[in-house]
Amino acid sequence: MTIFDDFDAWGDAVSGASLRLVCDGVEPRAWTLGIVDLGTVVVQVASEGGGNICYGGNTHGGPILFVPLTHAAEHVVNGEPLDDASLFAIPSGSDFRIRVRRRAHAWCAIALPGDIAAPASSMKITCGTETVARLRHLASEVVATLADRPAGTPAHRAAAGALLAAAAACQTARVAKRIVLGRYRL
Repeated sequence: MTIFDDFDAWGDAVSGASLRLVCDGVEPRAWTLGIVDLGTVVVQVASEGGGNICYGGNTHGGPILFVPLTHAAEHVVNGEPLDDASLFAIPSGSDFRIRVRRRAHAWCAIALPGDIAAPASSMKITCGTETVARLRHLASEVVATLADRPAGTPAHRAAAGALLAAAAACQTARVAKRIVLGRYRL
């Protein structure tokens, strides 16, 4: 886990997305980022010392699952709040907006392979508290245990398999709600 004392340097280090970030306040002056490349899956775990507004686009070759680790209800994605039972799916090449109302917070992003089925556009997916909790736990454990180890070990392959299985469970159990931008049709 790398610790940053500069918001802009932290934002430049985030992987898999083209980002424009605005920090609206700082509690602790520290941002952390841990990235582990598991071969087929890349997982990032981050904590932010302040609230922010993020405009971005997925530059990874496959879909990204964005999962708040703390204060889930304070994360607003494309205008809709998340909760403990939901996450945000971002297909490759899709744009997204994330705003966090609460100052300090943490999140994880799980970048999946390009051959994984993904929604056509960025959307909130409600797949249950237990399923999302499993993704949170796995992502946090992977970064905590593998961040400082050489890549390509059997542990990396096992972690990729576990994350893919947890993501698949969310995909099969999901109740997707497409986020419509703009005015509703009359």
